[in-house]
Amino acid sequence: MSDIQTPENGDDKGNTDAFNGAKLEFPITFHLKAVLDASLSNEEHIKNIEDTLNKLNIENKYLSCNVSSKGTYTSYHFEVTIISKSQMETMYDNIKKLSGFKFAL
Repeated sequence: MSDIQTPENGDDKGNTDAFNGAKLEFPITFHLKAVLDASLSNEEHIKNIEDTLNKLNIENKYLSCNVSSKGTYTSYHFEVTIISKSQMETMYDNIKKLSGFKFAL
């Protein structure tokens, strides 16, 4: 068995480009996952995320939420359509400001 190191197995420490040079083409529709703590109710978190997306004129559709096994965090899943790189960056910047925010993918 060969001991070849490839970027696919996480051993390429110098490569910080998650897309390996590929460019995103806009508009793009994808599933946004935002993880927030239990500081607010699910309804409040969903409304805050929707309000943030709507304020930025981002087409969105709430899909579902999943509570962590200990009930500490909830992941909220939305389908979003982004029209530009700057809109995507602004979206993530604004979602980071939400109460209880932990991370977004």
